Amino acid sequence: MITYRRYEGRSIEYTTTCPKCKKMYDCVEIWQTPGFRDREEEICPYCGYIVKTSMEIEFRTYKREE
Repeated sequence: MITYRRYEGRSIEYTTTCPKCKKMYDCVEIWQTPGFRDREEEICPYCGYIVKTSMEIEFRTYKREE
């Protein structure tokens, strides 16, 4: 489940649920600069599960504030 919250130019911020531990967390996706791309992973901040990888997007994940 993904709930999109904000789109700003080269980044998207949203809330999603980890398919392994089922906890909700926030994620920011930022487009990488062409020519300087590395493999990036979206990793659950609670259990460390790798949700997805990309050569075009940088992922930043955060625990939800309660």
